[in-house]
Amino acid sequence: MDYQKIKKRLGYSFAFVFGFFFGISTCVNFTIDAKWTDFVSLAFTAAGVALGYITFFRWWRNKKKDDSYRVSKDYLNALNEVQEVIREIDFQYFYLCPAPGLLVEGDEVSFKRIKQVDQLSHQLYLCRVNLVNAKSELNFWDVNLSAAFEKEHEELLKCLANLKVVMTGLSSQLFHYYKNHSNEYMTEIDRHKKMFNGYLKSIRDILNKRRSLKFDGIFTFK
Repeated sequence: MDYQKIKKRLGYSFAFVFGFFFGISTCVNFTIDAKWTDFVSLAFTAAGVALGYITFFRWWRNKKKDDSYRVSKDYLNALNEVQEVIREIDFQYFYLCPAPGLLVEGDEVSFKRIKQVDQLSHQLYLCRVNLVNAKSELNFWDVNLSAAFEKEHEELLKCLANLKVVMTGLSSQLFHYYKNHSNEYMTEIDRHKKMFNGYLKSIRDILNKRRSLKFDGIFTFK
């Protein structure tokens, strides 16, 4: 037997009974000696308390609604960050892996681009972390991704992780290619570049789907 629970329940019961009889006795004494102005004052006080409660409830509901929309915008901003970073990465690789017939840049410029890609790779990792955190904030404020976009979110995280792995291999092959000026690295460069293009396309397709779904098609609010 849990004596602590029994003791707590007896305490609550005693407090309720004591409060009930105290309130009755106070009310009786008040009605005997009170004037009609006291009743009016009491009514206004009760109305003020009720109005204050209603006002606070509406304020809290509106604040929660505003915060829900804020975290939703934060999630969209996280998607925008992903888009900006992959655009810059694709731009750098366009010159590092030129199409046949295009002029190849000098070694110094190419090494600078490889260094820039390494920095962008870290930014891509941070973008993925921000996207995960933004999703967690949605759940905290009772906002969910729609069924149409929930799977896209998970797929996007996978593609970002895979893209970063492929970038590591591609940049390594490019570094050795420009350092040694040997075509023996071209097979691996082409292989990694095809994988890179595949993940890049998947990411862009997901980001484009966000635009087609629009705001109401991405989020659901409780």
